[in-house]
Amino acid sequence: MKNVSKLMMMIALITIMASCKKSNNDIIEPNTPVTTSDLLNQYITLQASVTPSLRILYFTKDGNDVKATVDAVTSRRAQTVTLADNSFTFDTDGDGKKIYTFTFSKDGSGKLSMDSYTYKNSDVPEAKAVYAQLNSTADAQDPKSKHFAGLDHTNYMMNFTDLSTWLVSDQRGNDTSYPSYYLVSPGAWKGTRPDGTAYMGVSVPKWNGTNQPVVLVQSSAANSTIEVYKQDN
Repeated sequence: MKNVSKLMMMIALITIMASCKKSNNDIIEPNTPVTTSDLLNQYITLQASVTPSLRILYFTKDGNDVKATVDAVTSRRAQTVTLADNSFTFDTDGDGKKIYTFTFSKDGSGKLSMDSYTYKNSDVPEAKAVYAQLNSTADAQDPKSKHFAGLDHTNYMMNFTDLSTWLVSDQRGNDTSYPSYYLVSPGAWKGTRPDGTAYMGVSVPKWNGTNQPVVLVQSSAANSTIEVYKQDN
């Protein structure tokens, strides 16, 4: 009887230990504070309700600080990132008129997410952020040596050569060679046509219902909208 009791006690002890081990493995780590270093190698693509509407915000190391840069097709602003409660505010001109606010979270595995975003412009009270997403720069496409076909701009192609020349083919098959483009961050570029029209393109792994890698393109022309291109080779 004693041997049976000892055996039962051992079985119970093993069961309890196994249960505790499984429980510990199943624990989900709580969210951890976001640091400015977490933003490096990330970028935010944002569509505003004003023209031009396309924005890219990217992060770079600046000494001991992290700097955020916001590019639109004809503008660029940069400032040091200061996080408070996992959020940071980007005051475009330092006058409190055009302000972006982003809030982030990071899970126990270190995965960073953007929880909310806003854009306010006191000169245009109805202005807002229509859509924005956070992506890793590792998922951005370098345009060099690639060809892209228009999804919205039917029968238009964009070709980027090794010599940094930007070629556009229209629906009639006419090729136009534009001056050199340059990268503003991984996967994002700017270029200017001979007539002075500026262009900006931003590569994203997906975009607001388009679940494939695309390039968002906008020009400085009046009332220009965002055009979507996909890689064609």
